[in-house]
Amino acid sequence: MTKVLFFIPVIVFIASCTSEKGAVPIRDVNCDSTISYSADIAPLMNNYCNSCHVSGGTGTGDFTTYAGVKEKADNGSLRNRVVVLKDMPQPGSPQLTEDERIMIDCWIKQGSPDN
Repeated sequence: MTKVLFFIPVIVFIASCTSEKGAVPIRDVNCDSTISYSADIAPLMNNYCNSCHVSGGTGTGDFTTYAGVKEKADNGSLRNRVVVLKDMPQPGSPQLTEDERIMIDCWIKQGSPDN
């Protein structure tokens, strides 16, 4: 009887551990290495983002310049769309690898420096 009473709270606890539908877990990565805008981030923007995110392009913001990328990093939209929602680049376009997404996240966490 004691064993049954022990397992009831355990089962209730496990059953209550659900995640919100659509919630995307974000890996907590140690960002010890300094990420360089010019060496690491600018090439990613050029390869994945600059077909739309250019002056007069279909994407909001101009990612051909540090200032344009920095603005989106500072207001949180770059991290939200690329790291959290992972809906950028748009489906059908070449996609960032998970390591590239982590690199962008680390750069933002480091204050998105122009280095």
